[in-house]
Amino acid sequence: MFNLSDVSLEKMKGVHPNVVNFIKELIKETQYDFKITCGVRTAEEQNYEYRKGRTILYDNQGNKLSKVTWCDGYKLKSKHQIKADGYGYAVDIAVLEKEKYTDKKTGEVREKTVAKWDYRYYKAIYDIAKSKGLIDKYNIVWGGNWKQKDLVHFQLGTADNIQFRK
Repeated sequence: MFNLSDVSLEKMKGVHPNVVNFIKELIKETQYDFKITCGVRTAEEQNYEYRKGRTILYDNQGNKLSKVTWCDGYKLKSKHQIKADGYGYAVDIAVLEKEKYTDKKTGEVREKTVAKWDYRYYKAIYDIAKSKGLIDKYNIVWGGNWKQKDLVHFQLGTADNIQFRK
């Protein structure tokens, strides 16, 4: 059984309580550890994510970036952005696994925690949430079920019914 870190809990500040409660229950049920990578985003933060793979083509290590989102934060808003009721309606997660590596200086075998982005991890987490009744209990939508897949994304199903702040 896993628990959310203080950092993950902090990242969910401002997220609708049903999404927060879903995530808190899910972490205790799943066979994979995960962290919250994003809760609420400002329009500027959302636009930065939108520009990845469009105008921001490479990360700091020179890796080519893919498009992250279709929502630019201004014309098309994300469920991560605050709605009229004061909540964001989505979170993104990253699956964590321990990997062994050999320290080049000392030759010691050590462990580090790394994020995994493989579909099978996120599908397994969704399947657990579905089988345990958490998807229905909290009315959660998983981005992995969309035509344009967003494997790391979970949002409240009623989010479309709430207007954004003006």
